[in-house]
Amino acid sequence: MKLRRKKVTLKYAHDWRQRGIGGGVNETDFIQKVEADKIINNVIKEIEEITLKQFPRTANLELAIIKGHLIVEYAITQFIRCMSNVLFDFEDIEFTFFQKTKIAEMMGLAYGDPVLFPTIGLFNQLRNQAAHKFIIQRELIDQMIALNAIDYKVSVKTDRGRIKYLRGISANICGRIAGRLAAVHGL
Repeated sequence: MKLRRKKVTLKYAHDWRQRGIGGGVNETDFIQKVEADKIINNVIKEIEEITLKQFPRTANLELAIIKGHLIVEYAITQFIRCMSNVLFDFEDIEFTFFQKTKIAEMMGLAYGDPVLFPTIGLFNQLRNQAAHKFIIQRELIDQMIALNAIDYKVSVKTDRGRIKYLRGISANICGRIAGRLAAVHGL
């Protein structure tokens, strides 16, 4: 069961101390499995839609890396939201990408898939290079492609080819995250 309560605020704490309003948890504060399943099904659909619609049609490698990273971050954030025992809004998850990956790891996302987290780590390295150093080590992209391609020895010679793989890798990561949500919740 998931807790339905709103986030505790300073005002809530003052009201409770002054007037005894609030405190305690009762049955109405929890959502039932049917409602939780509906929320998770909607999140899985959102992840699929964003994966398809948001990756750009571009020849710009930097843009592809940054957008792919944002798509992956969205999926990780939704994973955290759905796996939590407390309902909260997507916007309330104000952590860095690294912190989100650590939280998702503690919630079980990193286990059972030896490629997922190393790929996410490479995506983050590439994004940091593109956003902060204005360089991209194409060897890192090639490593990520090798980890995720059907043929481990695949060789990509052009940025356009790398972008094609990045699109597929970001979609694959999101699909694996959505699949994990579905499996954990028995959907």
